[in-house]
Amino acid sequence: IAAEPVGNHIHLVIQTFAIGFIGTFIGAILAVPIGFLAAENVVGKKMARISSAILLIIRVFPEIILAIILVKGFGMNAFSGVLTIGLHSIGMLGKLFSEAIDNMDKSPLEALDSVGANMWQKIRYGIIPNILPDFSSITLYRLDINVRAASILGLVSAGGIGSILTIASTMWSWELLGTILVAVILMVMSVDFVSSRLRAKLI
Repeated sequence: IAAEPVGNHIHLVIQTFAIGFIGTFIGAILAVPIGFLAAENVVGKKMARISSAILLIIRVFPEIILAIILVKGFGMNAFSGVLTIGLHSIGMLGKLFSEAIDNMDKSPLEALDSVGANMWQKIRYGIIPNILPDFSSITLYRLDINVRAASILGLVSAGGIGSILTIASTMWSWELLGTILVAVILMVMSVDFVSSRLRAKLI
């Protein structure tokens, strides 16, 4: 492994970022409708509790356990890693999205109610304009977390740099291990810096 070109390891670092990014994107898209279904001021308490229970079940499994299950079903590849990040993100983002909807300013909804707006009109004109900055900020924060999580999914052969880290530590290849760790740290710090700046502009 130490004799492999450095470019191969850099490719895995890029793959790790891609797993975190694509998984976050998929999770955010799918979490939006579930977030609305888990918001009491949109669908009422009964439906919101059912949707919240589904989100809780998704969040119960840590990423590494979820990855083991998905690797068994979809194979030892980056696709399993993307599914792991995506599914886990649905659980957490759906919860945070629903809380953002429940905690938003209610006056736009009251104004739409007074003119007889239906549920879809309230979502389109009363909720989305209010919660879009919060949704974007939450998603960026989740991206930061997911890139870190993607770095260890390779431990269970779900793609990314984690597999090389495991092999390097097993073979006592400290020089390679140190190089990869520096690359991972720089990647995580870069994502954290960019997402923090973007969140600051959104909030």
